[in-house]
Amino acid sequence: LSLPGDVRTIALAGLSTSEALALVSSSSELDRSAIVAEARGHPLFLQELAQHAHPHATSHAKLDAVLGARVDALPADARRLLEVLALAGAPISLPVAAEAAELSPSSCARVASSLRAKRLGRTSSSSSSSSEALEVYHDRNRAAVVARVDDERTKETHRSLATALENAGAGHDDPQALVRHLEAAGELSRAAEYARVAAERAHEVLAFDRAVELFEKSITLFEATGNERNDVVILLGDALRRAGRLRDAAA
Repeated sequence: LSLPGDVRTIALAGLSTSEALALVSSSSELDRSAIVAEARGHPLFLQELAQHAHPHATSHAKLDAVLGARVDALPADARRLLEVLALAGAPISLPVAAEAAELSPSSCARVASSLRAKRLGRTSSSSSSSSEALEVYHDRNRAAVVARVDDERTKETHRSLATALENAGAGHDDPQALVRHLEAAGELSRAAEYARVAAERAHEVLAFDRAVELFEKSITLFEATGNERNDVVILLGDALRRAGRLRDAAA
């Protein structure tokens, strides 16, 4: 497909060392080389490290620590929403995010706007609905948030995400997301059922290799609960046959 007009392809990469040094050259107090090395050419992280270093008169803080300090300073509702988005692991609709974070839709929209202004979150149009999709801005921010959530709160958040997705109809639209969140929440029986549903959905659209993976996931989850499901084993055998893996299917 050719597009009309003067179309140019621009490759965006990290800033070079000289460009990064120039960007943080305004303050002679800073150890610019350390900042540039830690930011690895990312303009946003250069700014984060430089802003942190200037009032603290030191630039030896690691990026994860600087990002973590920003997370710690957030109001409770903003931090909760950011935790939900980080553990979601993919863009989620505003209604799902609001329910999982225990916020009203209007409050969630306001908090999401504040996260966007702080360059901790971002929104995009969702192709599957009229609602905006929310996510964490950059994987380094996501990692900084996840590192600050203890195991129990992590399980609770995954459970809240699973419930919100179920209520939004994701059991039909995206069962694989439910599998991931239910498994992380320790809800293995429900995760196994949704893995089977996702596998059958893949089988119906002739994605047999994917169906095999999901049937195997379902069997593993069922076995973890002490529940042997021969019906799922039979479905796995058929998916293996259709995928051309006849020896595995026979076994």
